[in-house]
Amino acid sequence: MYTQLKTELNPITAEVSATSKLFWQDYLKSNQAMVEITSETNIRTLNSFALEVFHRLYYSPDPDWLPEKPEHQWARVLHDQLSESEEFQNLTLTCAGDPLGAAIAAQSMITNLHRQLKDASGDQEIDELDTLRAEARKAKREGDEELFQDLQAQGQAMSEAAQAFAQKLEDQEGEGIGESVEDAEGEVQEKKDELEALGISWGNESGDRNPTPTAEKLKLAALIEENPQLKKILDLAGNALETANRKRRQHQAETGDGIR
Repeated sequence: MYTQLKTELNPITAEVSATSKLFWQDYLKSNQAMVEITSETNIRTLNSFALEVFHRLYYSPDPDWLPEKPEHQWARVLHDQLSESEEFQNLTLTCAGDPLGAAIAAQSMITNLHRQLKDASGDQEIDELDTLRAEARKAKREGDEELFQDLQAQGQAMSEAAQAFAQKLEDQEGEGIGESVEDAEGEVQEKKDELEALGISWGNESGDRNPTPTAEKLKLAALIEENPQLKKILDLAGNALETANRKRRQHQAETGDGIR
């Protein structure tokens, strides 16, 4: 059974445009696999980090950073490692202004990075502490010193665990980042080939009289990913199309057809 998507999704370390939020929410609504990855985890804010990665790919590779919180240091460490990755910089150029490509690339990267994050965090839950902070402030105002001390101790323990988690990631010095980005590039190209095998252009070219809305393309990409049989058929169709195009180009080169 799939975990339901939260209605509110907020960034944790970087400013995110309203457009990026809308596109990412649309992608999640049509992609249960991504919802599972970001929900069934001991890192409670993984989906917020995924949103920020999408934003960097689609909208701006160099975002404006939010004030740092101890429990979010792990995300900032990964962002800094991405910023230092030449492969990631190249991927942002490929996906800039392309919500479909950016969404597919972000999902691929988060899927790969999730394994790395799981190994680093172990069984420790890395949580959002804003609710705990609010409860502690309330206890302080109401004069409940015992509850305040208890909540403060909980928060301190969680904060220290989160910082230790961030330090583990920093010690890994970006291990796996380059590979994750390369896999993402491959995923984008694969999905592009699959949609084109369905007769759907990747972008909304000016000459396309009936362009497919981006939201529909996002749904189709998710449907293909979740249907192995359809994926296999489209792979075969894509190979056949490439073979036909190659033969056509070869024929034109040999006969001079199409040359002006």
